Amino acid sequence: MKNLFLKEFRLRSKNDFRTLKIEGRRVVGKYLCVDIRPAKSSRLGITASGRYGSSCERNRFKRLIREAFRLNRSRLPAAELHIVPRQHAKEAKLNEIATELTELTTHAQIKR
Repeated sequence: MKNLFLKEFRLRSKNDFRTLKIEGRRVVGKYLCVDIRPAKSSRLGITASGRYGSSCERNRFKRLIREAFRLNRSRLPAAELHIVPRQHAKEAKLNEIATELTELTTHAQIKR
């Protein structure tokens, strides 16, 4: 079976996002803002509002984040993640985003 981005790996409800915002901590990098909180397994939520850019820019960002999460899930700490793009992410490549995602999540877990 392929290593897919299944429903159990996603934050889906408004309540999931709200709880993460209240109980988690925010870490900011060049391309990403990550809200993180420890959990039993890794889960991902992505928010890219209209302020970020056009629909094709928002969708490209979401595709890159999902792929970075999918490829690096075994290296990431068991945590719930909510990712918001920064403007510099428009020109970022997959490897830059994947590297920053692992660095920010690891840094956030150490700093607790």
